[in-house]
Amino acid sequence: MQICDVCGNPFDGARCPYCDTIGIAETKYVTVNLEHGKPTVADAEQKLTNAIHSARMNGVRILRIVHGYGSSGRGGAIRSMVRRNLADLEQFGSVQSVVFGEDTYSKATLLHNYPKASVIDKQKNPGETLVEFR
Repeated sequence: MQICDVCGNPFDGARCPYCDTIGIAETKYVTVNLEHGKPTVADAEQKLTNAIHSARMNGVRILRIVHGYGSSGRGGAIRSMVRRNLADLEQFGSVQSVVFGEDTYSKATLLHNYPKASVIDKQKNPGETLVEFR
């Protein structure tokens, strides 16, 4: 049994069943699923902080954050928290760029720059955000 570097859940095997991460040493493109298990905003924020720290420490280039859209039709609390936190990181130069899932032009640009990044889907998806690290 090992602990996933991205989501912190225990798992056996090569792929985490919670966030679908393949061992970070094997890839530079990682997905973290913040909505798995219906966490509180505080729990999701801690998971996000851990994922960003782990991604930086392990040389990840693209972090795909699945936060969901929320059931209100206006975007959920976890999505809002993710966007606030990432906007701060981008403003202070801690990340190269932040691309919201509905921004298909910027997603296509990232995919052009990282053609092997299977975590990047060209389709519009307001329930995810991509982070590019320096």
